[in-house]
Amino acid sequence: SEGATVQLYDPLVESWTEMGRSVARDLEDPRLFDAVVLAVPHPEYTALDYVGWLHEHRTLILDANRVLPEAQRRDLLAAGHTVVSIGRGD
Repeated sequence: SEGATVQLYDPLVESWTEMGRSVARDLEDPRLFDAVVLAVPHPEYTALDYVGWLHEHRTLILDANRVLPEAQRRDLLAAGHTVVSIGRGD
């Protein structure tokens, strides 16, 4: 009933014309997000220090396309984040 606000981030895309949406080129403060969905395995996403970016903020991470390397996934879980993956078989 409250709805959701969706923030798009992609360092390689400036706008999503089909959706009439602008795309952020820089990561915003993670405290703005209840969930982060990883959908494309750009090198910028696979190399990102998610634990460092999120700091103390706990959020749901949905890896929808095997974006997270296993070591990053383990680090996020160890730091207390909820990580849900699609297509990993676990």
